[in-house]
Amino acid sequence: MSYVTLLPLPVEDLAAAFADDDRGPAHAVREQLRAAPPLVARAETELLSVRLAAVARGEAFLLQGGDSTGPAAGDPQVHLEANLRVLHQTGVALMYATGLPVVKTAQVCGPYARPHRLADDGIARDHALSAPIMNLFRGLCRGESPSLDRIHRWNTEFVRTAAGARHRALADRIGRGLRFMEAGGFTDHTARTAEVYTSRRMLAPDDERAMMRPDTEADRPATSMVSGSAHFLWLDARTARADASSTDLVRRVSNPVGLRIGPDATAAHLAGLVEHLDPRAVPGRLTLTCAMGAGRVRDLLPPIVERVEATGRQVVWQCDPVHRNPGEFEGALDEVAGFIEVHRRLGTHPGGLRVETAGSRESAAGTRLTGSRAVELGFHTAELLGT
Repeated sequence: MSYVTLLPLPVEDLAAAFADDDRGPAHAVREQLRAAPPLVARAETELLSVRLAAVARGEAFLLQGGDSTGPAAGDPQVHLEANLRVLHQTGVALMYATGLPVVKTAQVCGPYARPHRLADDGIARDHALSAPIMNLFRGLCRGESPSLDRIHRWNTEFVRTAAGARHRALADRIGRGLRFMEAGGFTDHTARTAEVYTSRRMLAPDDERAMMRPDTEADRPATSMVSGSAHFLWLDARTARADASSTDLVRRVSNPVGLRIGPDATAAHLAGLVEHLDPRAVPGRLTLTCAMGAGRVRDLLPPIVERVEATGRQVVWQCDPVHRNPGEFEGALDEVAGFIEVHRRLGTHPGGLRVETAGSRESAAGTRLTGSRAVELGFHTAELLGT
């Protein structure tokens, strides 16, 4: 992946352009963010948009991972390497099973900020701390990415465990494929220069706007903005439904955006929201991350998919199987199965998987899985997609 050197953008007049009425501590923090250099380059965000368009057309698969709580105490490199290892192991299995390239995004800079920390410069500190984490993340993705052979050794170790034993056949097939590549003289350059993009949940609109800049590309509307804090932004559809200012911001931002939809989503409202947030019908512009729950996905998802597809928008359909099944791993496995069944029945592309991992932590909590559990979920998904 070709990376662009990140330089401070001109900030003259930006404060006035995106000014808020608050003149207290929150306003001062937002001014710091407006003056700070971006964490990601616009050219990278554009490339991710191209990749997600391929996913929306059924030509690729989206794998979203990472840890929303940030690095654990200790060496951040160990934590990042643990999360990236999960992405690489799972990505290889998904790529082999689907025959499609896998687009990877990772949440690597933690929660980034919480609203209650705004007054005490919490966001500004998080932004500053994210810069060295991003530099480390880039180095791990660009210069030290593992070979396919090394990833396969990790997967071989995984299937020797009790949790991974039932996936031994898939690992063996991948191994035979790698031996075929080696015999034929093929290289794994793409694995050594892995593209891994960053994702983050959106903050409150005023805070989010402070990290955006005008998008001056000729084909963009005059009011468009681009975020320099992450390549991919996401929020709950419930937030977009209830907060007009969030909806307006999503409509204006040129980054690809994800909406997580739950069992309370209705087909009619979601279709209208998709049309509103993607007025130019850009393939892959929106990712709809489905978190319905194992017992409801097969009933609730079909009318939503049919209604959204009828709008003519090419969205990415992604499954978040752990969010509604915390602590119920078998339920997460079943939700993935239901998600894929629905799309196969409707003839649409089950194009993505979201799994939040615990990184270097030995135990998981809430919706985060340990590394071995996350890989098990990825292999399970790969086998369902490959049948």
